[in-house]
Amino acid sequence: MLARSSGATGTEIKLKRAGADKVISPYFIGGRRMAQAIIRPNVTDFIDLTMYTQDMTLRLDEILVTDKARLQGQTLMDSNLRKQYDIIVIGIKRAGEDMHFNPKPDNVLLSGDILIVLGEEDQIQALQCAMKV
Repeated sequence: MLARSSGATGTEIKLKRAGADKVISPYFIGGRRMAQAIIRPNVTDFIDLTMYTQDMTLRLDEILVTDKARLQGQTLMDSNLRKQYDIIVIGIKRAGEDMHFNPKPDNVLLSGDILIVLGEEDQIQALQCAMKV
């Protein structure tokens, strides 16, 4: 369950006790976003282009490595994701672990891993289809 916080001290703890899995404060997010737009305007523009623009084909997405996926058990390098799909894996979220940013080529892909990828929309869709077979 997702809950919206007013940002008041202790609100997040109370909402989590009430059953929220994730608590979001629009005020905190807005403030951080404004600071990033001043400090790193090009990064902010890039994220906007990949996340919020409908007419761009480049996007950030997440892809689940299923137990049926052929690349399960392969290293990132051996999976040939970059070569075959022109996809850049910028992070891997493994159950019970922190996000692994900029994963190494020898990182083994496991069933249940969530790949954070950057690529063309059609290539991401092709990879998502390949994960189901």
